[in-house]
Amino acid sequence: MAQSPRLELRQSQKLFLTQTLRQSIEMLQLSTVELMEMIRAELTENPVLEETSSEGAATVGSADDREGLLERSLSGDEAPAGEKGEGTIEYERYGDSAYSGHVDDDSNRRFIENTIRYGESLQDVLLRQARIVARDIAEEDLFERIITALDENGFVRLSPGEIAEGAGVPIEAVVHAMGVIQEFDPPGCATTGAREALLVQARAQYPNDALLAEIIERHFDDLDNVRFERIAKALGVEIGAVMDRVEKLHHLDPFPGRQFSRQGARYIVPDVEARLDGGELAVTMKDDWLPDIDINSYYSRLLDEKKIEKKHKEYIQDKLQSARNLIKNIRTRRTTIARVVGAVMERQRAFLDRGPGHLRPLTCREIADDLGYHESTVSRAMSNKFVQTAWGIFEMRSFFVSRVGNEGVEAASSDRVQALIRETIAGEDPSAPLSDEDICERIREQGIHPSRRTVAKYRGELNIPPAHTRKRIHIYKTGEHS
Repeated sequence: MAQSPRLELRQSQKLFLTQTLRQSIEMLQLSTVELMEMIRAELTENPVLEETSSEGAATVGSADDREGLLERSLSGDEAPAGEKGEGTIEYERYGDSAYSGHVDDDSNRRFIENTIRYGESLQDVLLRQARIVARDIAEEDLFERIITALDENGFVRLSPGEIAEGAGVPIEAVVHAMGVIQEFDPPGCATTGAREALLVQARAQYPNDALLAEIIERHFDDLDNVRFERIAKALGVEIGAVMDRVEKLHHLDPFPGRQFSRQGARYIVPDVEARLDGGELAVTMKDDWLPDIDINSYYSRLLDEKKIEKKHKEYIQDKLQSARNLIKNIRTRRTTIARVVGAVMERQRAFLDRGPGHLRPLTCREIADDLGYHESTVSRAMSNKFVQTAWGIFEMRSFFVSRVGNEGVEAASSDRVQALIRETIAGEDPSAPLSDEDICERIREQGIHPSRRTVAKYRGELNIPPAHTRKRIHIYKTGEHS
């Protein structure tokens, strides 16, 4: 059968995300701090948006200034610095379009105080020392290559061969440079791991203690697992001598770079507050420091003028629609988050009343069913959000906990099981610690039926060692080994 080109009409349905819907979805996932950055960016890019004062008055300058701003926006030029006015926040509506909220000077000051200031990084500190000791530019470049390759612990994750190949130098030069960096402050950086970092520090701080260096170099695994008797037997020394070296190890740092880690200095600003007030649940959005935004009435009036140029009219219409969508999406985000947090905390009233260890099993699907939302909407509303409670600040996702066991009147949450494990071990006889199976039996007496594997998993997550290690630690603490 011969084939030939032909025209054909087909009807189909496809789902497209509009710009407004896409912005709404993206905005729901933002934290309040990230939302503030987004609003600031929109205020810079969209001349139709303005930041208002606490009295609701716009701070946009004269008509000539606005016309100049419009011309610059159309031409792509930057607006002069300081053109935008400063504003406060008022959660009321100016007409049908404004989004704002009120914040007093104390709130402004608290937000500024909540901003973290980062000091020097590990790389900054090491590079400064490298520039002092480097004999020439080539060696300084090699130092810099090694230092910038360090992770947050201060360890180098590339082999000397890889560094040498990238730098175009002999491996011996790389090994020598790493040895020099290891003696910088903090000592032990540019090593391959905790054992080498401790060994470098031990040789520097206790140069005459050969036993300490030998324990770190040859018996690190036994040291890590508190097998002190095995170390003493292998080295032919009294266990007391091993314990003396363990005491010295407490003054060393196995992760010398962590003190400079920026990741560990993240400051958390709560997005919402939840509390019980006279038995009633109260949910308050903590976003009253966001910038006030409104639509400038000048541009709305400008559209009604017949003499306006077509390119100006089209530009203003586009920016007006963008501004209205932004304000609408901010309101929608606020309402959605407040509803989701309210539904979550309603189900977790026991936590608000009694604190950690009293969470109920909960999933996103249950909240979605309660509110008539899609499960993905609930997930986005909880993403990057933190809630302030009487028991501290918690990530919203931490209130969604898994179900453990299927027997008894009601299955317990993982949070509750972890609390019971912690309580059970805290009350055990240190000289005869409970095994994981023993802990299971104690918990089962309270109507909860976790498996032994579940107990072992949660005990590990709580950083609690197994029974035999806890017993060794008790023995060495009490001196019963001597």
